[in-house]
Parts: sequence; structure tokens; C-alpha cells
Amino acid sequence: MAVQLTDRGAIRRHEGPGGWNVTLVECPDGLANVSTSHGVTRVFVADLPVAGSTESSAYAATACTPDGEALVLSREAAPALLVTAQGLRRAPEVPGSDEWLHLGPDEALLLLSSAVFEEMPQVLAHVLHGHPDELLAADPGTFLTDIFEQTGSGAGAMISRRAATEYQRGPA
Repeated sequence: MAVQLTDRGAIRRHEGPGGWNVTLVECPDGLANVSTSHGVTRVFVADLPVAGSTESSAYAATACTPDGEALVLSREAAPALLVTAQGLRRAPEVPGSDEWLHLGPDEALLLLSSAVFEEMPQVLAHVLHGHPDELLAADPGTFLTDIFEQTGSGAGAMISRRAATEYQRGPA
């Protein structure tokens, strides 16, 4: 895992089994984690609970399998956004539920903590609804850093998958 520290927080990049690429940004008051176990890459994004709070933490999470399937869930948090060249949609579509997706190499999942949606909904909507194909082509670290430069808190992750031919090469 590659880690880069900025004045706003940490940027981490992780490559998981099945060609998964995960870029995380974690700023103050945010929590982002990626781990791999038994071939499944798990990603978790949340805002840290307020000190002394008895409320459970709101979070979004994804479990990515080596065959390209991703289980996406959100609990009391904003859903993930499935980004394709044709546009974007919430995932899971029903808040508080789970959804299985098959992610192709031309798609990405964007998980952002609630702080981002609360602090800058207009800016985020403008960026995401503009040109999703540009978002897919952009460097995930740069895109996430640009968002968190404006909020200064929270966490986020961009999850994408390389084409099978890029990671399933056999011995020569």
C-alpha cells in the first residue's frame, strides 16, 4: 500500500485481488480503511463520532470479490455513487440496504463520508454531474484531494477495477 501525507490528511492506494484499485483519503474527523482477507477487498468510510456521543457511527462499506462483484452497503450514511461513462447513480439504490454490483473496468464506486455531502452538496453535485467520463479518466487521488481541500474533514474512497487482461497474465 502506498501512503502519501498532505496538509489535509492521508492518501492511501491499495491494489487488491481481482484487479481492484482503491484510493482512500482520510482527513480529520474521518475514517477510511481498506483490507484484504481471503481474496476479498473490504473498504470502509465513515465520519468519526462526536466525543461523548452515544449514537452509532454512520458509514458506507464495500466488499469486492476477485471475480468483479462488489457488495455495497450504507448505514445511516450517504450511499456510494456508481460512476459510469453514461452517468451515475446511488448504490445501494434503497438507503440503508445492500446491493450487489458487477463492476467493469470502465466504472468506479465513489464512497464519501456524510461530512462531504453536508458541507458541500452544491460543489459535489456540479463536479459529479458534469462529465462522469472525465471523472473516470482522472487520477482518483487528485479528484479526492480536490474534494477534501474544500471540506477539510471526513473521508472518501474511489474504487475501480482493471480489465482482466491487465492482471490475469500467466507465466511467460
